[in-house]
Amino acid sequence: MASEASAAALQMRADLAAGRMSMSEYARQARAAGETIGAVAAVLKEHAASAKPTATQAEAAGPAEASAETIPAGTYFGRTHGGPVHVVDGIYLPVVSAAGDAPPAEGSVEASLAWLRAQGGWGARAAERLGPDNDFLLDLDLSDTSGGGKVAGGKIGPEAAMHVARALADNRVLTSLNLGDNALGAEGAHHLARALTTNLLLTEEAQSMWLIADGSQTLGRLPVPGSEGPYTVGRHESADVTVTGDKSISRKHLELRVGEDGRTLRLTDLGSKFGTSVDNSKVDPGGTASLVDGASLSLGAKVLTVRHEPLVLCYSGLSKADTEVVQAAAARLVGVSASKEWADGHTSHLVMSKIKLTPKLMLALAHGCPVVAPAWVERVAARKAAAEPLPDPSAVGCSPTDATQPDIPAGCHAVRPERRSLFRGRKLAVLPGGEASSRGHTVSLLSLMGAEVVEADQADAASLSSHVSAGFESAHSRRG
Repeated sequence: MASEASAAALQMRADLAAGRMSMSEYARQARAAGETIGAVAAVLKEHAASAKPTATQAEAAGPAEASAETIPAGTYFGRTHGGPVHVVDGIYLPVVSAAGDAPPAEGSVEASLAWLRAQGGWGARAAERLGPDNDFLLDLDLSDTSGGGKVAGGKIGPEAAMHVARALADNRVLTSLNLGDNALGAEGAHHLARALTTNLLLTEEAQSMWLIADGSQTLGRLPVPGSEGPYTVGRHESADVTVTGDKSISRKHLELRVGEDGRTLRLTDLGSKFGTSVDNSKVDPGGTASLVDGASLSLGAKVLTVRHEPLVLCYSGLSKADTEVVQAAAARLVGVSASKEWADGHTSHLVMSKIKLTPKLMLALAHGCPVVAPAWVERVAARKAAAEPLPDPSAVGCSPTDATQPDIPAGCHAVRPERRSLFRGRKLAVLPGGEASSRGHTVSLLSLMGAEVVEADQADAASLSSHVSAGFESAHSRRG
């Protein structure tokens, strides 16, 4: 199996180098095939270093364009450009449209790029490196102090961060982000965090489904397996997502389209009578807008919320047959893959056929992640409608069978939020000895459950041992 994985990785790298695969496609497929984030980042960095125009391309562009690193329209590294391409540090970007064109729509990526360019200095430089046509930006440094879109003191402020985040949202292969000592504030940090939910590398392939919610009530989950959409939202019962009880909502108010990889969501207003707004920004009749996690979506007087629901599957202890079942079901879910690697902070469900005491099970219990059977993944992949909820993890057939070991109680895998505070207020020492990986798991688990963990060295261990012994003897004498 290792040789097959290695051959697949080599083939993907060859496709990337030959231009048959874009960088974002490579990142997505390599992570889905089990390549580590470090390995993927190293390949992308090496590839980007060689992404310069060839001498032939520069000569064809003519002396003026060549000196400005501009090359003709064409397909470069898997991305087709219909117009001239400007090369900035190995990053291929479309040449900025000439002045006099119609102004970009308010709230659009183009509007944010224009705002940044108008600041000059750092802002203009950031605009060149960002935007929806850029698949080559691997490192973004926001610690520069040359001016441009900043607040007093030479620092990037929340408004600039908002425009950077909007222009960054479609980038899929960012490997590092240096914020520096800036004044983003809670607002600016929020904008950047939302933008990075679409990133393939910084978010460890964090797959998710799109939820349309009315308060605490989920009205629909997108995409629906086997359906490419678009999905209609409206008052009529024939809509894919039905919103009742408000006549300011049109029968077919708008439609939603999920991107091919499941990470983007766009709406189109269907000429609704009372209009559509996204985060209080009006969408023109028949117009479109991008949606991000946490966006407010107004249909007439009704306000809905758009959210990401993490669906990052990790499996443990499965037979070959069950592994194939899980992978086949995950393949039917757009943008979702199942892996045997635990993605700390991102894994949402652990898949097991039978409860076994493994490090992944302990992590799932401490994180509060549901532990489900392969059949649960199959049922998720068999959903027929946006309004159909996900299956209950505790339902018959969706939950793994209990362990047969006497020291593992039945039903121990149920989600219990109180586990996160089990050791709160306690200071626990992890003594040296044993395997480093085991100690690492122990420290991680104890920290997750609220403990203050100290990793003791040999000297600490000797001192700690005497204190423990003295405490035991004192307690023993008191009991006597």
